[in-house]
Amino acid sequence: MNLYVSRDGQTFGPYTKEQACQFLESGQLLATDLALYEGSAEWSVLGNLLNEEVSDQMTQTAETPSEAHEDGTQTHEETDRSKLKATPKPTGKRTQTVKGLNKPKTIIIRPKKGIFARIFSTLMVFTFLLVLAAGCVVGAYFAMPNQVAPVLRKFGVPVDDLLSGVASPSADEDESPALVEPKNMDEIIISEDALETLRFSGIRIQPMEKEKGLQIITSPDPDLSIKDEDLGTLLTLSSHIVSLDLTNSKVTDQGIASIMKLGNLKKLILEGTTGISVNGARNLRDLSKLEYLNLIRVKLDDSFVDVLISMTNLRQVMLRHVGLTGSIPAGIASLTNLAGLELPGNRLSGSIPAGISSLTKLTSLKLYGNQLSGSIPAGITALHRLEELNIGQTFDTPYPSPIGNKWC
Repeated sequence: MNLYVSRDGQTFGPYTKEQACQFLESGQLLATDLALYEGSAEWSVLGNLLNEEVSDQMTQTAETPSEAHEDGTQTHEETDRSKLKATPKPTGKRTQTVKGLNKPKTIIIRPKKGIFARIFSTLMVFTFLLVLAAGCVVGAYFAMPNQVAPVLRKFGVPVDDLLSGVASPSADEDESPALVEPKNMDEIIISEDALETLRFSGIRIQPMEKEKGLQIITSPDPDLSIKDEDLGTLLTLSSHIVSLDLTNSKVTDQGIASIMKLGNLKKLILEGTTGISVNGARNLRDLSKLEYLNLIRVKLDDSFVDVLISMTNLRQVMLRHVGLTGSIPAGIASLTNLAGLELPGNRLSGSIPAGISSLTKLTSLKLYGNQLSGSIPAGITALHRLEELNIGQTFDTPYPSPIGNKWC
């Protein structure tokens, strides 16, 4: 049976009894070391453990009866033979000391954690996983806002409130240049460095035709179209930009922050700019001088209608194929400056609100490509400036008689 030896907190072994005796004689093991046999749970002093083993063997030998003559005496040969029984027979094998055989094996016993330590560790792991999950969700939102935002709203996450300020200018950012009245191109003075930056940006800068100020037009070449960082280079001209055409550009919600610094902007075209979502578009409400807004094919939702109604200075609104549903809100009648309203290609239903008849400045009304029904408001005939009317053929009543030049 093998045994283990312990000294100073380190455990050595297992050793056979013969090996333990050899190491004890050579001084590699000490008689005062603790030892136990495999399967035993009680430690004993090595010297005592080995002496007990020898004593047991001697006791067993002493109990074996010796052969005796009839007169009760034993011969020397028989006596020697009985002595030989108490001496272990040599095995005939040479015992060799293998280097490193007595190399100590350390057994490390980790103390058990207390209940408070376990609770603290669990909370730390849970917090880490929660932060990691939140980071993944935020990253997915910025990578695919149009796909992720509806999912988050279904779970009650206030996405609009939490992230509406992403594209808004921060109070910590550098303030925009002081707003002045726009000037003609030959009257604008900028630094040489700013001029060189604009020249190499590839951005088309042209004068307005009938008023002071500049118009910015993105390149039709997809590789040269305006990006978020390009808008930053325009801030040196921010007070003089009146019109910004970003048709099919690569601008995203983050670029809206630069657009919001164009205090004299009156005309904004974002048609086909798929990087803009409803979250970025909501910030456009702060462009107080904006009169013309083109968001054709920009993915919006019904919440943008409330933003639109608050932009009372608008004169032309183009929201074709933007994903609007439900009925046309009655609040649209508050946009009394509207001259053109285009909502084709959405999924609007219900009837045309009677309040549209109060938009007396309307020259163009296009609502076709929806699911509108019911009666056409009779007050439309009172819109004497209306030149273009195309509301589809799904109504219960016929078109009113033409008043303007072109009714479709």
